[in-house]
Amino acid sequence: MATTKATLAQRIRDRVANIPAEVTNAMIEGYIEDAASDAKAWLRTSVNLNDVPEEHQGLLVNLGEAYLRSRLSGVGVDFNVTQGEFTVSRGQESDVHTKQVQFLIDRVNTSLRLLGRPCLFKKVFG
Repeated sequence: MATTKATLAQRIRDRVANIPAEVTNAMIEGYIEDAASDAKAWLRTSVNLNDVPEEHQGLLVNLGEAYLRSRLSGVGVDFNVTQGEFTVSRGQESDVHTKQVQFLIDRVNTSLRLLGRPCLFKKVFG
C-alpha cells in the first residue's frame, strides 16, 4: 500500500494530543507539503507525495509535526501578564510544544545528515 501525504498527516494527528478541531487534515497535509519542499531543497530531488519512499517518511512526519507544534504554541512568543495576584507566564521554557519542536528539529537534522546530500560535479571547459 502506498504511503501518501494523507497517511503521513494521520500519523502526525496520532502523535500530537489535543489538536484543536479547527486544525483540519488539509492544514496538516499542507505542513507535509512544506516539509517535502524543504527536503527537496536539501536532497536536491523531489519527493512524490502520492507514494512517499520509506526513507523519507520519518523526515516528513517529524518536520510536519514540528511545523504543527510551532503553529499550535506560537513558538518565539514570550510574555508575562500580571494583574494583582493573577499571573500568566508563557515563556518558551515552560511550553511543552516548544520543547517538542526543538526535539523534532534535532531529529530532522539527524535524518538529513543520515540521508546525505548528493554531490554535483560540473565539467568545466577551459
